[in-house]
Amino acid sequence: QEHMHPTATGILIAGNDHDVTNVVVWSMLVGLHIASGGDTMVTGVHNWYPGNIELEIEGQILYLVESGSNRFDSCMIDNGKAVFKGGGLEDNRWMNGLEYSDHDVDAPHGIMLMGDTIQQFIVQHNHFDHKARIYHVGNETPTVRDTLITVCTRS
Repeated sequence: QEHMHPTATGILIAGNDHDVTNVVVWSMLVGLHIASGGDTMVTGVHNWYPGNIELEIEGQILYLVESGSNRFDSCMIDNGKAVFKGGGLEDNRWMNGLEYSDHDVDAPHGIMLMGDTIQQFIVQHNHFDHKARIYHVGNETPTVRDTLITVCTRS
């Protein structure tokens, strides 16, 4: 079956002090995009594409974070990517999340940190299925300050 490629952004945040709670975003190119601002609390968000073909859709990002001072709690990355870049590499927390993959794929999926400086960044108490991981995209050795990253895998 031929799938139409999505072009929409499910949720766009461009400002401070937002709460996004218990939302499922369906059939999008970008699920939740924090373009600017900060102090946003994202709880229980799940981005999903029918057929679990997220990694087959060019350019699809389930979470795109480009600003700091945000908190993510109990969010799900379903066969896709959460990308933190630019200002999103500073003072963000991703806690109690689940990266679920219903199949073992070779494409990078999970949490992607795109940049050369990572600071005050916390990724903790998350479960990753199959080959999902936390990836760094940039120089071979980024500058990392005041950062805590722990990884749990599920078999």
